[in-house]
Amino acid sequence: MAVIRSLTTPRDFVVTDHPYLPFLAGRLVPPELVDTSKSRIESRSLRANDAVTIAAGYEPRLVVLWTDRLRPLRIFKEWVEDNYRLVKVYNRRQDLDRGIYVRNDANLDAVRATLAGAALTPRGDEFAGGLRLVGASLDRAEIRPGDGVGLSLQWEAGRPLDADYHVIVALTGPDGQ
Repeated sequence: MAVIRSLTTPRDFVVTDHPYLPFLAGRLVPPELVDTSKSRIESRSLRANDAVTIAAGYEPRLVVLWTDRLRPLRIFKEWVEDNYRLVKVYNRRQDLDRGIYVRNDANLDAVRATLAGAALTPRGDEFAGGLRLVGASLDRAEIRPGDGVGLSLQWEAGRPLDADYHVIVALTGPDGQ
């Protein structure tokens, strides 16, 4: 919700297969796309061409694909890929990414700055000839044994990657422990 809020204004439309997220962020969803349930898609009361026509008519600032209801509609997915750029991915698994897409005409430097936020410590580590760790942050400065901690990592791919990568993180204190 915070990312949706930060990349849009209250008057912007968001197309999504999980309209609860823009609702909580105080953003608009095209009324005809508020219900993107599987039953509506499987019964063909919402077809890919209709979803594209409706979505395009509202000129959405963002597309948020979260529950994998709209993505299987091939024509809709192609429309998103032709007109939007994936800028944030949550929990990527087997081509089911929970992602936020911005329009192709969006200022990517401004989008990156917004996504980085003040909480991320800038990084510049390069991996695999095109994969870069842009920033990282922990949600607290001190961690005791057994405590949970939130870790945020922002990655950027400078080109399409040839492989999927898995990240393993080891937190080491000043004493090497």
